[in-house]
Amino acid sequence: MITEPSVGVVLDTASMLAFARGDGRVAELIVETAAQDSVVGLPAVALLAAHVAVRDEPGARARLGVLAVLPAVRVLPMTAAVVREVAVAGPGSADLAGLHAVWATVEHKAYYVTTDAGSVPAGLPSWQVYALAGDAA
Repeated sequence: MITEPSVGVVLDTASMLAFARGDGRVAELIVETAAQDSVVGLPAVALLAAHVAVRDEPGARARLGVLAVLPAVRVLPMTAAVVREVAVAGPGSADLAGLHAVWATVEHKAYYVTTDAGSVPAGLPSWQVYALAGDAA
């Protein structure tokens, strides 16, 4: 029986945007996660927010398209059941992409990965948040 790899990390919108704009740290994280037999989760709402943010950047849009189909990446859908869970479990916030990313992190017992530590939504313990540090590529 083939088992599907677990989600080891969840990318937020900021980290997806960093990848889209050529930040090599996110690519390295994807490779490291795959080497541990896990996948990187992309919450669909956060992915949508990233696409909206780069709608006028053709290269960045193309890289987001590639990100979503990499073998070591799984897009995490926003189903009706997930909508109900996020609505009742998440903190009252208008940041829907952030709420979906936090929910996915908790649901998959994964790490929340960001390139903008100041934008991490409430509700996650600090040990579960990984801020990519250093200079962007």
